[in-house]
Amino acid sequence: MAEPHRRLRPVRPGIYDFGSPVRTGQQERRLDAYYFTGDVKSVIGEYTALVGKPFMPPVYGLEPGDSDCYLHNANRGERHTTDALKVADGYVRNQMPLGWMLVNDGYGCGYENLAQTGEGLRKDHAQLGLWTQNGLPNQAEEVKAGVRVRKLDVAWVGNGYGFALDACDRAKAGIEDNSDARGFVWLPVSWAGAQRCGVLWSGDQSLSWDYIRWQIPTYAGATMSGIAYNTGDVGSIFRRDPEMYTRDLQWKAFLPTIMTMDGWARDMSGKQQRDQQPWLDGEPYTSINRKYLQLKERLLPYMYTLSAEATRTGIGAVRPLALEYPDDPAALGPNAKYEFLAGPDFLVAPVYSATTVRDGIYLPEGTWTDYWTGRTYQGPTTINGYSAPLDTLPLFVKGGAIVPMWPRGTLSWENRDRGELDYDLYPQGDSSYTLYEDDGVTRRYAAGSSATQQVDVHAHGPVTTVEVGASEGSYSGKPDARSYRFTVHGRSAPRMVVTQGGPLPRLDSAAALDSAASGWYFDGATGVTHVKTAPVPTDEDFSLHLIHGGH
Repeated sequence: MAEPHRRLRPVRPGIYDFGSPVRTGQQERRLDAYYFTGDVKSVIGEYTALVGKPFMPPVYGLEPGDSDCYLHNANRGERHTTDALKVADGYVRNQMPLGWMLVNDGYGCGYENLAQTGEGLRKDHAQLGLWTQNGLPNQAEEVKAGVRVRKLDVAWVGNGYGFALDACDRAKAGIEDNSDARGFVWLPVSWAGAQRCGVLWSGDQSLSWDYIRWQIPTYAGATMSGIAYNTGDVGSIFRRDPEMYTRDLQWKAFLPTIMTMDGWARDMSGKQQRDQQPWLDGEPYTSINRKYLQLKERLLPYMYTLSAEATRTGIGAVRPLALEYPDDPAALGPNAKYEFLAGPDFLVAPVYSATTVRDGIYLPEGTWTDYWTGRTYQGPTTINGYSAPLDTLPLFVKGGAIVPMWPRGTLSWENRDRGELDYDLYPQGDSSYTLYEDDGVTRRYAAGSSATQQVDVHAHGPVTTVEVGASEGSYSGKPDARSYRFTVHGRSAPRMVVTQGGPLPRLDSAAALDSAASGWYFDGATGVTHVKTAPVPTDEDFSLHLIHGGH
């Protein structure tokens, strides 16, 4: 701590020189200044300890959202608020997750039949939200009618620091004072402390490859300012192009929060009205969008754990490479600028031009596995000529990663199979992961109603050992027992897979594993061993051994 303070020297009143490259100043005769020193993660932690840690979102807030004006819509004519239910039904029909909907836009749109709309949305496992640009005069009644999401607009939030944060705090408190839910608020402007109450939304954007490209470092860089949730509309607000929409959705599936903004878009010619739901362009776009939205849903245990981490450390899930690799100069280089980390384990390199080949993918130190092909790379290295057809987002997983996932086919946090939890494993040496769980929706977690489960993986010589600890803690809805599925990457077929109860049967296909109570099979095409256990009490630990050597 002494070195930075010794180097700080006044040059003249209001100017402070820390030595190259930091020189700062102020114009007023008054100054209250806070300086934080140390490594970047510590600085973010200390800064957010002062201005506020990121809030803990409800789990449905990490699912996709949808927004439109349904009642008095200047673009679409008179409709009814309950018409939103047809859109929510479309998500269900197209097997795409939907966590919440804003059913008005605030600019004279209004609403009707709010309680009926909220009831209909909840049948589709979505929560009701409202958008406002002129205040919050009816919060108690609206929340009692089912409102659990708020979006604030710059026209009301205004330019003042206090006004903006007061609005966000009021919106969050309005939900929490009138229900047992967690406040979930979006706002388009922020200053120091905005992370304590809301998701920062980038505002109305046009659609172009440049706009897609510009957003990548924006959201990763926001984490460096303590903003844990920063996002933009999928495919923009004003234009619709099938290829750009799909490319934008792919990488935004790895942001914690995303939303489609409907009702304002036209095609790229500006002539034809276009809605923005992810199935409207037909094939192949619908299937590709479904693939990434379902993957986002499956990864919610991973993202939710990162949200819990952010409330403690101030560090959001979306990270520039330099945050995790501060000693690597290339992590600040031009290639790393247009990629990011989702947590410490996923490296996302979006495609931001009309191409099927991605150049300049920088992988820092470590072993990285291509999520789609299983091919491994040893970093630091730069990949050129990566094949990225429309259905492929360049995506890599760090060696040693332990990734919790919900079961295949999960479309909502609410009706997921709580009797199964999956872990996607990339064994390398010794690694550890601690899963965080709570009820996902109430504020009881703040009083300790939650649970953690530690998983350790040891990959040495011919044996890979997976140790799953007991789930410690309790919360409403916690299962008494659950089965586990493990996908273990990067080795040849094991000779046997063993638990405390003895060897598991080897099966010959995924279908056979699905129908069996327990067992394993090896997929030679991907080099992945798939393991399924019988239900295990969540208050008990157990271990799994993949044995490759011997006879």
